[in-house]
Amino acid sequence: MSTQNKISPEQLNQCIQITETMYNKPSCFIFRAPVDPVRDQVPNYFDVIKDPQDLGTILERLQNKEYSSIQSWKHDMDLVWDNAKAFNGPFSIVSSIAVCMKGRFEKIYQYLSK
Repeated sequence: MSTQNKISPEQLNQCIQITETMYNKPSCFIFRAPVDPVRDQVPNYFDVIKDPQDLGTILERLQNKEYSSIQSWKHDMDLVWDNAKAFNGPFSIVSSIAVCMKGRFEKIYQYLSK
């Protein structure tokens, strides 16, 4: 991996701030924790979604310095929104929220120091 792909301490702090900003948005409450097929009444979730992701897990990984690149963090953030759309279908309220939140994330992400 090239040095320019590694997360600097400043970038790590920015990634944490961005993730916390998204996590704290009221519309993102459904993306804060891993999907629980029983609790959430979606028994087939893991049949459809093979790589689940949520904002709480991403935030924990950032705080534990588990991301080796900004790209891997962004991939996981995008996965949150993409999984919601894939599981719920393009015309569901959850997909609409995911599209909106992905747009907000992209706007914030563009200001990340690169």
